[in-house]
Amino acid sequence: MNRSLWRNQIWDRIVWTDESRFLLHVADRRVRVWRQRGDRFREELVAKVVAHGGGSIHVWGAIWTGGRSELVVLQQNVTGPVYRDILHNHLATIEGLPPNWILQDDNARPHRSQVVQQFKETSGIQSLPWPARSPDLNPIEHVWDILGRRVRQHHEATGTVVQLSARLVQEWNNIPQALLDTLVHSMTDRVRAVISSKGAATR
Repeated sequence: MNRSLWRNQIWDRIVWTDESRFLLHVADRRVRVWRQRGDRFREELVAKVVAHGGGSIHVWGAIWTGGRSELVVLQQNVTGPVYRDILHNHLATIEGLPPNWILQDDNARPHRSQVVQQFKETSGIQSLPWPARSPDLNPIEHVWDILGRRVRQHHEATGTVVQLSARLVQEWNNIPQALLDTLVHSMTDRVRAVISSKGAATR
């Protein structure tokens, strides 16, 4: 089915998941330039950067209309068995998930490992097909940005990885649910925009 035709009744069934890494020290390397009207999202004018800092925290989370998981601070690299345990301990067994929910995760190798696929089958978890090398339309990406900005407002209290970890969990829980719902409900417009741009960058 053409997902540009989906409405909130369908998007509300999706549980959006992802992992992200937050740096202990982030330098503002923004470069401010003048651009011509219409140039903002031209691929050759979008800078790709790799940030680094003195330590980092790797986390996993999930959002859906009306709810969210706890923010899981990961203590090791994500492998197939680690990801299976995340799904089992922090998603598949919790209350408050949408009726007939569908799991969205990307094509990272651990997500598609045999041990994870077996767990999904035995647990009755239905996955949303996610094309390889696709534009990242997952609304949780915006949540990571929001979370990072909220944490940076308290930079004086996040001088160690332990403090950063605690602040990430606190700010994750403080993000208004209405904001998460708005991000999920933007999916129809997101899909239409990426189709219109033929896969190029969008707003």
